Amino acid sequence: MSSKRATMRQPHLPGLTLALLLGIIYLLSYSGLFHSVDEQSLLAMTETALTGEGWHVNQMEWEQAWNPPQSAPGPDGNLYVYKRGFLLSILALPFFALGKGWPGAGAVGMALLIGPLISAATAYLLYRLLRRTDLSPRGAALGVLAWGLGTLALPYARMLFTEPMAAFSIVLALDALVAWRQERRLRWLPLAGIGLGLLFINKLANVIVVPFFGFYFIAVLWQDRHSAHALRTFIHSGLAFALPIVGGFLLLIAYNIASFGVPLAAPFSGVEGFTTPILSGLNGLLFSPGKGLLWYVPLAWLVIPGFIVGWRTGIHRAERLLALGIFLALLLLYAAWFDWAGGRSWGPRFLVPALPLLIVLIAPLLAWDQPRIARIGVAALLILSVLAQLPGVLTNVSVEEGRQLAAGISLDQLYWDWRHSPLWVSWSAISGGRLEPLILQPFFWQRGPWLVLASAALAISLTLLGMRSRRRLWLPAILSAALSAAILALSLPIAANGDPRWHETSSEPAENEAIWSLLAATAQPDDILVLDLLPYFDILGRTSIWMDQAPAPPSYIGWSRKDELDAADQERLARWLSPYARVWLSLQGTPPGSDESTTERWLDRWGYRGSERWFGGQRLVEYGVPVEDDPLWRAGPVRSPSITLAEVAVRQGRGSSIRLVDLRWNSISSPDLRFSLQLLDAEGRLVKQIDRTPAGARRGNDLLDRVAMTLPPGEFTLILKLYDAISGSTIPWHGEDGHVDWLILEAHAR
Repeated sequence: MSSKRATMRQPHLPGLTLALLLGIIYLLSYSGLFHSVDEQSLLAMTETALTGEGWHVNQMEWEQAWNPPQSAPGPDGNLYVYKRGFLLSILALPFFALGKGWPGAGAVGMALLIGPLISAATAYLLYRLLRRTDLSPRGAALGVLAWGLGTLALPYARMLFTEPMAAFSIVLALDALVAWRQERRLRWLPLAGIGLGLLFINKLANVIVVPFFGFYFIAVLWQDRHSAHALRTFIHSGLAFALPIVGGFLLLIAYNIASFGVPLAAPFSGVEGFTTPILSGLNGLLFSPGKGLLWYVPLAWLVIPGFIVGWRTGIHRAERLLALGIFLALLLLYAAWFDWAGGRSWGPRFLVPALPLLIVLIAPLLAWDQPRIARIGVAALLILSVLAQLPGVLTNVSVEEGRQLAAGISLDQLYWDWRHSPLWVSWSAISGGRLEPLILQPFFWQRGPWLVLASAALAISLTLLGMRSRRRLWLPAILSAALSAAILALSLPIAANGDPRWHETSSEPAENEAIWSLLAATAQPDDILVLDLLPYFDILGRTSIWMDQAPAPPSYIGWSRKDELDAADQERLARWLSPYARVWLSLQGTPPGSDESTTERWLDRWGYRGSERWFGGQRLVEYGVPVEDDPLWRAGPVRSPSITLAEVAVRQGRGSSIRLVDLRWNSISSPDLRFSLQLLDAEGRLVKQIDRTPAGARRGNDLLDRVAMTLPPGEFTLILKLYDAISGSTIPWHGEDGHVDWLILEAHAR
């Protein structure tokens, strides 16, 4: 057995150690913050799945005003993400659920831990792949570190974009296919197929690489065409490789049909498409100061010499051609995309999946057997590449670009003017103290961060010990380091809880916390909340903090308040709210009866208004969802000296604890008159009441009120009283048995 093959049959100690080391470094760069609405839309799917409602993203309705948005309405009226798949949303689910259920930890902060895990796993696979291409252990280790620290893999490891997951999938497929070619063991082919199948449910555009893997697979099989069992081998191998790919494709089709009613077509907006001239896109992706790969990853200058040196060796030419084909395919694909720059992000984000292939292409230069001048050049470019990633790790490029745009700098200047390039401007942010990693925040050091620091130090020390130790010491050292890294990972979201950078600018944190406490105590799984978002308030901050901190029930809609609700808006809201038993409406800075409160006015007409509470500058209103059932009880007319109640009806709400009360008045003689809907317990004590001025709405000649009352457990009596707002005296009703102080609408309600 060759030494190289023997090494590959040994436990993959160096690869695991490198993955652990890079994972710890990625965790130390953890910020616990969103960097893009892309991340928020992915976790919106996770949040909806957690509440058992599928995978719609109605929390992101406010984002429909953006051009282009992240989501589009499906045939059922709900919003669904169409630009990316559901893979990351599913992977984030257990972390997100843990954050929701763990007091003191945020759901988003916990979910962002999957970024370091994905990138660390990619590092392990990349080490195996480099070793399979006959790179020495030292060269392979250098290649992994070059990828993990000297490319965009470093800043994106702490984010939740689809690109790092695509890089993992591509490396998984390539490593497995190369292993199959070398060993001819069928077990590698399903693994390669799984890697490619994951691309379909992660981000469809990246499946452009699948044909290149197919050509490689067929070329390898063609070499065995003269063997005695060629046909059987071809069939078995083809099925093992293709079935997982087909499975991923079928999952994509199932998602599209369930979401949009079509198997493949995505509902792209009018501005999206492959409309950039190829040469312009290539110029931007490679050379622009704001997004150019050659500036953000100086190691990319070595691609051509690395490929030439590797080709001359005559070894693994097929693998190098495959890597080059994938790299060029992704480069050309995104060069033609209308937003070739990838939005407000660090460097050419769309090329992150191609960066492991870049390392494969330059791997011959990392073997360190080149002339001294070549080694010096490689070392210099490696150092420059690591330095180029630091601003992307230490700052939030989206925030910094937002600062420039707010100052009047155009996108063209951001992309093409070195004076405004993030590579340059971010250093000013660093010197100005605008740092992003959690461990660099002043509040972090004021909270006694000793668990985070101790676990990080221990994990790094044990990892280095494992790298230097003999086999008998390696396993306990690495297991202990992995345990320390796990403690580090779980302690970071707890340390980030209450991060002042999460606080929305349009409300006080205490107000939100008071609302969450009320909902946690009273809301049911069949409730839904409407966040009535004002366009001039902090929409991003508000929806982010609700996703991160609010309790799991109820579900919520991030609704951007309209000047007027047109028919489509009304139909959408009615469709979204009708399946629930109770609706909560959260408003900011909007008093009752405000002309600007269009969402509230529509709900007053559509639903039954219940209790209402103020929390500082915020207001929370409860609504019962209308039903078509016959009333449980109906009476009328009922008279009093001051008013005539033409009809009163009590209906069962959608939930067993909801009562919907219709009040239709004929006349009102005094503006000081009030009615009070009250719940009395078995001893006649007041438990809950809703007081209002009669005639909240007018329909024709009728004066109407629609009131929702939520019943607590136990035996209760629901009554209706009248009183004078000035004197507080009760106004009796005239009944068949004389005067009564109240009408009994329902006795022993539950």
